[in-house]
Amino acid sequence: NGGVFSSTLTANYGGGSGTLAGSLGGITFTGTTIHSNGTFDKTFTNSAEIKGQFYGAAADALAGIYYNPANGANDMAFGGAKQ
Repeated sequence: NGGVFSSTLTANYGGGSGTLAGSLGGITFTGTTIHSNGTFDKTFTNSAEIKGQFYGAAADALAGIYYNPANGANDMAFGGAKQ
């Protein structure tokens, strides 16, 4: 992988918890947990992780990282805004 990717992630949130769904750059976000403090994360079976945070008064933006300790070539930072 490498370069710039474009995608749409879907956030489903209510009652203090939620999930992200979709994919970006070949990384599947489906099953990523959104916590009540605005953070989100997912740990894969190979120890790779997605970690991030929602920002803004209405949580209308997000940023985070995907990190795979076994293959750093796939690591990436990402960000986006509500559509």
